[in-house]
Amino acid sequence: SHDKSKGTALKLRRDYGCLESAMTTAMRCLATCSQYAWVIRAIDDWIDWSGRRPPKQAVLSAVRVLSSRGRGEEGNGVVSRCTNLPSSKTKGDDELYETHIFVGAITAMYKNGLYDEADDAFVAAVSQGALPFDLVRVSNGAEEEITLDLHGMNVAVAHSAVRIALQRTAVSANGWNATEGSSVDLMIVTGRGLNSALKMRPVLRPAVQRMLIEEFYPPLGTSSVPCNMGALRVN
Repeated sequence: SHDKSKGTALKLRRDYGCLESAMTTAMRCLATCSQYAWVIRAIDDWIDWSGRRPPKQAVLSAVRVLSSRGRGEEGNGVVSRCTNLPSSKTKGDDELYETHIFVGAITAMYKNGLYDEADDAFVAAVSQGALPFDLVRVSNGAEEEITLDLHGMNVAVAHSAVRIALQRTAVSANGWNATEGSSVDLMIVTGRGLNSALKMRPVLRPAVQRMLIEEFYPPLGTSSVPCNMGALRVN
């Protein structure tokens, strides 16, 4: 009886795996045809039918097509529904599900210029513990320094991290808001490019510098940190 139950469970797991593959393929076809309404319906139907998380690639296909149509809020709705479902797999088998979904969603929205929606996805990811947000304030007498560490992030995620950091630390055209008689510096740790595709050719550093110049008025300049080529100080 035990062997029969075990065999039935294995068969169900195989059948479910086949359905996951079929779902992913169907979503890719819908994405290719830009059928944004149907990708939302397919995700909702999967959740209603199975009560389980849809396959990662199916969710990402849905978010990509929604982002390409300028529907970032709906994309975040899909991400929220999928990442808030409990995992049906054993611990460790799917521990990166949320991280993959959030990184893919932020990247898709960033590529389509949906920066506000990408920022919303980043905040949600941080609140769920799916992505880090290492923003640390250190006081030293009358001086304060805020450090933002971007290690391990791609350009899209780093873009949102910097934007949220600037919002939360109240940066403005006149500089950092600080207590009377004190000064505040922001240091952004971008890394030296050791793990980039082209060794020792940083990707995040120039991307962050370009962002601070192009997206803020007046532009926010940066300077190198002495003895640390993997960090920038916002001027």
